[in-house]
Amino acid sequence: MPEDAKPEEGASPETAGSEGTPPAEGISPEEQIAAYRKRQAGADAARAAEKARADSLAAKLAAYEAKEREAAGEGLTELAREKALREAAEQRAAEAEAKAEARILDARFPNARKELPEVTDEVRLAKFEAMLSESEPPTPIKTAPAREGGAAGKGADDLTAEDLKAKVRAMPWPFS
Repeated sequence: MPEDAKPEEGASPETAGSEGTPPAEGISPEEQIAAYRKRQAGADAARAAEKARADSLAAKLAAYEAKEREAAGEGLTELAREKALREAAEQRAAEAEAKAEARILDARFPNARKELPEVTDEVRLAKFEAMLSESEPPTPIKTAPAREGGAAGKGADDLTAEDLKAKVRAMPWPFS
């Protein structure tokens, strides 16, 4: 390769190849400019077409995403509706339970509940009932049945074997 065909170190690649190339024959500079403008117009038209295509694809994507959000939103609203219904039912149940408990307390401690309706603690209500009541404080509910014989009868230690046998014979039998 001859030395004069090499591009100079400071020269750009665009000028390096065009130095040795003769200008196109038969084409005037005005025709060259018109060709360049035509190419540029074609490139601009291609860019505009691609931009329009990208815009239409973006619009389709937005439509699909909106439908997807709407479908997810319907499921979410159904879930929210079910949750609200459940919470309302729980609230109604809690209110009914509180009313029932208040009625029970009103029946057990009428004087204390008249004076202090906001108190729900049974121990405190019993104390207030005893203070406010003109009669005896309410007796506790008996859970065990009274023993036979009581204080006047014989205790379990005082019974003899004959007494126990007679007591057992007197009991009703479920198999008879």
